[in-house]
Amino acid sequence: MTGRVLTSSGVPIRGALVEIWHADNGGNYIYSASSARNAAADSNFQGFGQFLTGSSGAYKFRTVKAGLYNGRTRHYHIAVTIPGQLTRYCTQLFWNETAYVLDSSGNNSSTVGGTQMPATRFSPR
Repeated sequence: MTGRVLTSSGVPIRGALVEIWHADNGGNYIYSASSARNAAADSNFQGFGQFLTGSSGAYKFRTVKAGLYNGRTRHYHIAVTIPGQLTRYCTQLFWNETAYVLDSSGNNSSTVGGTQMPATRFSPR
């Protein structure tokens, strides 16, 4: 995943902290609410990354395609902290696909609905 952090007038921002985190390709996050490492998660998957932008404002991450888990489309979480600012801007990037939803019998059923948040879409090449 690549991109650039720019001001509203298109000027690159040097030193912006860009962070990503997401589930492994099996849909497991490496940490759960208990703060213990999720045993079901891929042991070779770090689950997050950080990058400080250079003079062009560019960032680059090499990662796996986020896996599906119940009720959600595939997505990456991304946050940007601009130098000298206290606010951390967060969003999510989504694939344009149907959410993975389990019915009451535990079967995958995309007709149930699921959480589709189309604010930001991500189409990997």
